[in-house]
Amino acid sequence: MKLTYRGAQYEYEPSNQEVTEGEIGGNYRGQPWHVHYPKHIPVPHSIKNLTYRSVAYSTGRPVAAKPQAVTRLAAALENNSIWSTRNPDVIDEAARIHLANIRSSLERRLAVAKAKGDENLVRMLEKESKQLSHSL
Repeated sequence: MKLTYRGAQYEYEPSNQEVTEGEIGGNYRGQPWHVHYPKHIPVPHSIKNLTYRSVAYSTGRPVAAKPQAVTRLAAALENNSIWSTRNPDVIDEAARIHLANIRSSLERRLAVAKAKGDENLVRMLEKESKQLSHSL
């Protein structure tokens, strides 16, 4: 059967699958209907490795996570070894880096507000800077 959609012509070939009527159904506009299920499950499409905006993905079956990585992560979370009191240096270093990132972000935001001439925003950012220095 030849069909046309928005000027593009194509040949419609209906599916030749055998179907069975399911028990689930109802009435629509006074006509009975039932869900149809295929008797034979079609063969899935082949797995293709694709890339979209430099991010690789694949079609077909999902890739399972590596069990070793999951086991190591679960063990680390169970033992709480990442943030335990046995590693105070790690916690101190993370806190120092976090504070440095907050300061640099605040300085950048303040410079942009001054460049735009937004005095209200400048006052708010200076107040935030004072709060940050008092919390130390």
